[in-house]
Amino acid sequence: MTGLRWSLIVVTALLGAGWILLVVWADSFRRSFGASPNAAVTVMLPVVVLGLILASLLLPEVRWLQHLVAAVAAAVAVGCVVLMVETVFMGTLGLAYVGLWLLHYWHTVWNVPPKG
Repeated sequence: MTGLRWSLIVVTALLGAGWILLVVWADSFRRSFGASPNAAVTVMLPVVVLGLILASLLLPEVRWLQHLVAAVAAAVAVGCVVLMVETVFMGTLGLAYVGLWLLHYWHTVWNVPPKG
């Protein structure tokens, strides 16, 4: 499970950095054509979600954070299903990522070996 956890950490960090770079580059490109800037929710919501997921991966012993991110992951899964109307590939990638995080969540929180 350590391999899954670190794989998710790397992927989450790369997604977050990539999203920030894309937003900065795309926003300057949009403005060069006179378009209005993106809404703050569109820009910041993915960063906040990825930050929460990254925090839950870096701090697996904080159970309340794990449960909070599980609720966020359920909302992201619903969003991925809605996204499948536009693009099946990206929706499937999102569902696969959320599924792997939920597998990590299950092993971290619920699959605790008995003590003693």
